[in-house]
Amino acid sequence: NGSIIDGLSAFKRNIVGALKGQSECAICYSIISTDKKMPDKRCGTCKNLFHRTCLYKWFQSSNQNTCPLCRNPIDYLGADTKARRG
Repeated sequence: NGSIIDGLSAFKRNIVGALKGQSECAICYSIISTDKKMPDKRCGTCKNLFHRTCLYKWFQSSNQNTCPLCRNPIDYLGADTKARRG
């Protein structure tokens, strides 16, 4: 018969284990976005990963299609994805 604290500790260990090795989005610094997606858009130059929605918002707010970190042009539709790395 465990306590709530024991249950929360076990839950945290499970989450940390499930997300181990996953990269965070270089814009929002989160692994899982609000739409429950992992970062999958990669800059071809600096190799940082971004959530699609974060990168799209960056393009809209900056009025340019450059990487938010290295400022090199990035093709949103053609940016590498984890699924294609292989």
